[in-house]
Amino acid sequence: MATTTIGLKLGSNMSWIYTENGGMVLCEPTMIAISNNIKSKEVKAVGYDAKNMIGKVPENVSLFSPIANGVVQYEELVASLIKEFLNKVFVVKKFNQKIKALLFIP
Repeated sequence: MATTTIGLKLGSNMSWIYTENGGMVLCEPTMIAISNNIKSKEVKAVGYDAKNMIGKVPENVSLFSPIANGVVQYEELVASLIKEFLNKVFVVKKFNQKIKALLFIP
């Protein structure tokens, strides 16, 4: 099983993912759109996809910047954001690869 070493930097405005051999593989806004359904809290969009929803968000969706002024405001949303960013960059489930990560949060 292959192990991929990555670095994640989560900032108030932008987030980055770096790989050991590939350099920067993701640079997107630290923003997430979720459904307002209390039970599901389904992720609708992250990064640029979420940012592009500003001003066009339906009533059943909320936009969040889960890190503000260098402080994590919503831990669950940060965890969902990281998961979705990793899914954008890596097909983790399909290839069953292990990821070793170094996480930087302001």
